[in-house]
Amino acid sequence: MTDPLGVHSGALELVEVLRQVAGLLVVMSDVLGDPLLPDAESHDGLFAGNPCSRRTSAGMGKQRPYVATTQQVWALHDAVPEGVRPAVLLGAHAGLRFAEAAALRVADVDFAMGVLSPSVQWLDVPLKSDTSRTPIQSRRR
Repeated sequence: MTDPLGVHSGALELVEVLRQVAGLLVVMSDVLGDPLLPDAESHDGLFAGNPCSRRTSAGMGKQRPYVATTQQVWALHDAVPEGVRPAVLLGAHAGLRFAEAAALRVADVDFAMGVLSPSVQWLDVPLKSDTSRTPIQSRRR
């Protein structure tokens, strides 16, 4: 069974399980990082380290991008308030993050060349990465 955006109900159940696991990890981090408890070395090897710590946990796997179908993009476009719709399309077609799309200025767009050059995120927050500063060429047909 799927919802109007084409998300399978099993995926929604998985999201709920992941939320519960995330909550458990927060509690574990609080407990294992509690200064009243002995540190990891004094646990007699029961804990090699805090599994929630960036220092002692295993590295994260490489994140795979989710590519929405054309139908899903337009369903999302139609489901959000009218003022947000351009941000959905800029995200889907130009790869902008929501905060980048929301802060896009006329000066960031070269209409003659078809190039977007985001300069800041929403509320004048600096862009997140060097990749975000890379101009985006539109596809001409």
